[in-house]
Amino acid sequence: MLDFVSTRSHLEAVAFFSHRTVSHKLISLRLNRMRQHYPWLSGGLDYFTGRLTQAPEDAELHLRWVVKHAPNAPGAKTLRMAALRAKCDILWAQLDALYLLMLIQAGRPRRLSSPQKES
Repeated sequence: MLDFVSTRSHLEAVAFFSHRTVSHKLISLRLNRMRQHYPWLSGGLDYFTGRLTQAPEDAELHLRWVVKHAPNAPGAKTLRMAALRAKCDILWAQLDALYLLMLIQAGRPRRLSSPQKES
């Protein structure tokens, strides 16, 4: 993520974090489920609890910046969408890695299938 935001334009860097417009809702849901299923984690959730108020503020700041600095710049929409897509790709890769680790720890590693080569 640091590489992405340090090598791209300000617009792309800000757009990279535009998922925060909805992240507070997801964080709230996750926190509730974590407290329900992992009560022993409660002390370690302070950072995420703080994000419930900080994420919407961050999202508003990002949106205001984009509207002010690049509302109709040529190609701006394409850049914003590409940045958000890159962020989602990173988040999915993290989820995939955690899921695979979970399977391995459960003693059920599954081989990831690859496309069959045609003979």
